[in-house]
Amino acid sequence: MVGIKTMMDPTGALITFSTYFPFFSPIVAYSKFVIGELTTLELIISGTILVASILLLAIGASKIYVKGVMVYGEKF
Repeated sequence: MVGIKTMMDPTGALITFSTYFPFFSPIVAYSKFVIGELTTLELIISGTILVASILLLAIGASKIYVKGVMVYGEKF
């Protein structure tokens, strides 16, 4: 739905927010790139936020996995 909304109104407030929000940014950034509405700075910022959020989620998930699944002895 956000990708279709991007095609109809690429400069709207929802689309501007979605360009930087990690869950929607790959879809919205690609749609804005196809239309020609994505600047280089927006692409760099969106990609940086996306990569940083993926790394933070991976670090958090690994800590939960190590402490929750890999421990066989005493319970926390």
